[in-house]
Amino acid sequence: MREAMGLVGLAGVVLLAFGLVPFALSGIFALWTAIHVTGGGILVASAVALNFANLRRTVASRGARERVRVVAGGVLFIRTRRHLFALGKK
Repeated sequence: MREAMGLVGLAGVVLLAFGLVPFALSGIFALWTAIHVTGGGILVASAVALNFANLRRTVASRGARERVRVVAGGVLFIRTRRHLFALGKK
């Protein structure tokens, strides 16, 4: 069952990509684009809903928390440097 939900989620991501990439490149939201986006969204949402316990465990894992801290620290560092650089230019 877990492998099937992984495949359903992957199929949903592929369908979303087939819908969003042509729309981003052409700017035309055609019928096939709507079908791909709707189908992909439904598949991704169902895969997440049916595998919610595993998703919660993954997000709560120690590695995920450490990666979030690293990204947040990097963003704060860049913002602080830009702010200090802007103050020095005055």
